[in-house]
Amino acid sequence: MKINQNKDLRLSLLIFLCSFSTASILFLILRYSSYGIDFTDEGYYLNWISKPHLYQISISQFGFVYHPIYNLFDESIISLRRVNFVITFVLSAVLVNLLFNKLYIKQKLHTIFQILLSCGIATTSFTYLYIQTPSYNHLTLQGLLLVCLGVLLIDKINSNKNILAYIIIGFGGWLTFMAKPTSSIGLSLLIFIYLIISKNFKLKFILVSILTGLLLILISALLIDGSVSKFFYRYLLQYETSQLLQSAYNINSFIRIDELNLNPKIKKSIFVISLLSTLLLYLEYHNSKLTRLISIILCSLIIIFILIISVFEINWNPDYGYHQPYLVLSIVVVNIFIYLLFLLKKLLKFEDINWSLIFLFLLTPYIFALGTSNNYWI
Repeated sequence: MKINQNKDLRLSLLIFLCSFSTASILFLILRYSSYGIDFTDEGYYLNWISKPHLYQISISQFGFVYHPIYNLFDESIISLRRVNFVITFVLSAVLVNLLFNKLYIKQKLHTIFQILLSCGIATTSFTYLYIQTPSYNHLTLQGLLLVCLGVLLIDKINSNKNILAYIIIGFGGWLTFMAKPTSSIGLSLLIFIYLIISKNFKLKFILVSILTGLLLILISALLIDGSVSKFFYRYLLQYETSQLLQSAYNINSFIRIDELNLNPKIKKSIFVISLLSTLLLYLEYHNSKLTRLISIILCSLIIIFILIISVFEINWNPDYGYHQPYLVLSIVVVNIFIYLLFLLKKLLKFEDINWSLIFLFLLTPYIFALGTSNNYWI
């Protein structure tokens, strides 16, 4: 009876710590959405969103997509940033949750743990850009998240579910096209290959996605320019203008993967986060009074640190610069350590590996970056 009580107490403490940590991170992001402005890129985003119909040429139509949200919240930049993050966060959390359902077929995770894991991992969605004001990058990411959601909803048995899944894929594809046509072209090819290697290629369902995307593009063309021809002329004129200004991307900058150079602060952060996370997991599987004590001390220190930077007025700026997105590598490193630990403890066997999903999620970040002319490692 006493053992069960101890386990329940530890379980309750773990749930509280995870919930509080995630809530603190979300609070921190939403709180600092009311600070600062970038007059160059962000100025362009806000001008485009506030008055999208003023511009007759554009390669990205993200301004038209976010304009209704901007008006809905009384043209508040703070609310626009917060809503944008919440949309991305919710889509990310749902995607991770569906991925857990897909991976753990034989042995389901505890519902509360799965939700906490999904929300915790989804908080990393803010790291890829440090400007939270909606842009073509945010819309591209949200479109890709929706497409991946649709892919995970595909059911080989239930055809009714498939109709909804392929509609979501079509909707996500439309958002990606409206954000960045280069990414939508790469996405179409990626999904086509994925459906073949996953043995989910069914023409009738693919047509559902295509028709959904085309219908939404048609509606967009009519709402934005009044006709399809004028809508596509908008793209053509933008391309010609780019050529005249000599700003069009060449093939060398279009697909650019530079060396993986890391900021020293990022290296230290990745090491510390990975080490602490792996150590906590290792201690969990060595059930003794000493390991439990060490685990509690480490968790307490982490929670105090999160509490200090999220609640109190402390200027905590690590100055990661453009290297900020590399923090996501911490998750990769931790997972490698966890797999090695599980293999050594014979708690894991490589069975039923879904190679098609590995292929999809490995390449999706590069589809997101396609056409940016930036270092694709970021």
